[in-house]
Amino acid sequence: MGSRQENKLLAGDILVVDDQPVILEDMRTHLEPIFGSIVGFSNPSEALRHLHSGERYAVVILDVVMAPLSGLEMLKLVHDIDPHARILMLTAHGSLGTAIKALQLGAVDYINKPVEDWAIVAASINRAKTERALQMQNEVLVNTLTEQNSKLNRTVSLLQTLTETSEMMHASRDVAKILNILVERACDVLAARRVSIMILDPDRREMAIQVAAGIKKAVLREVRVRPNEGIAGTVIARGEAIVVDNAATDDRVPDTEEGRYSSRSFMCIPIFLGKDKGDSKVIGVVNVTDRLLDRPFSDAEVEFVSHLARQAAFAMANAALWKSLPLVP
Repeated sequence: MGSRQENKLLAGDILVVDDQPVILEDMRTHLEPIFGSIVGFSNPSEALRHLHSGERYAVVILDVVMAPLSGLEMLKLVHDIDPHARILMLTAHGSLGTAIKALQLGAVDYINKPVEDWAIVAASINRAKTERALQMQNEVLVNTLTEQNSKLNRTVSLLQTLTETSEMMHASRDVAKILNILVERACDVLAARRVSIMILDPDRREMAIQVAAGIKKAVLREVRVRPNEGIAGTVIARGEAIVVDNAATDDRVPDTEEGRYSSRSFMCIPIFLGKDKGDSKVIGVVNVTDRLLDRPFSDAEVEFVSHLARQAAFAMANAALWKSLPLVP
């Protein structure tokens, strides 16, 4: 629902459908001073087309006896279009049975016509508007709680995965295996087609890809990045992660790199080696791109990769093979 329609609902607009124009005019005369503009249709089919176009109303008032569609038929169709609409039925004196049937079908109240007391009608409309407003508030609350619960479950799952993966990496004494564990887990958890780890050669002052998934071997051998070159070079130079939600519109993505990403979002995370950030040095980066689900990375997912990268650095520092690498401080 668009913002314009949401504003209409908050304003409590009313739709009246009655095949007698005089009734529509009476409704406008007595109710518009209280509730503002009222939209009216004397043809039920036109009213349905209006609702099918996307218009929504807090309260819909339907005459029971109409052609070519009766009020009861309209009630069902309106609820099919907008299940949350609050519907009042206009019924002539003596048709109480029809009014009761309308209530059973989902109407919230009925109005006898000809109307003798417009204050009663206004009170009925106000009740319907209040119900609709409360329902909307409840829906917002439920959606918010559902979203928060989903985020919490995702965070718990990421923490469990981080713990399990850290244990696997620390149990290994093979640097290549440690890096492969990181890449494989990032691919699985983040639904990414391409994950790569670039390590900085301090002598040559350039990074090369050590382990990757989703990248051709020929490309692996060719890629070399110096500090301050492109996204990865900026991350290694500054020691700060770069997370992009949309590569096509983000000014941080150079024109030469835009075509490299099949999805809009990607992240480049620094790999720190050291007990804390103040005593750490950046030894490489983790690149995660081309998600199967083309949606931005959440803060929890970025934190997950950041912690995973740090744990990998610790595991490599403790590995026996790590002693032969020039990256050990």
